Amino acid sequence: MFIVMSIIAAGCKPQAQPQPQPRLTGKPIDEVLKENTPHLMSIAGVVGTAIGDCSGNPCIKVLVAKKTDILRQQIPSMLETWQVEIIESGEVKPMK
Repeated sequence: MFIVMSIIAAGCKPQAQPQPQPRLTGKPIDEVLKENTPHLMSIAGVVGTAIGDCSGNPCIKVLVAKKTDILRQQIPSMLETWQVEIIESGEVKPMK
């Protein structure tokens, strides 16, 4: 039994994990998000903002009802030193 498990384990190759990228110094991500959320939410089609993960690094997520070329042009790819990712989430409605 041990020999079989050793052979099986030896055949498994670990997958490469994304390495965190070095970041320029700057404001903490939560502060940057707080400062920029009012402007981002004023863009038609933006339904929310959040802190998330992009390839193993913290990033700012901008949730949109529908990802369009116009929104891609209006939403920056970076805020301060933080990457921004646009996520199509659909409409967000309050719970009843």
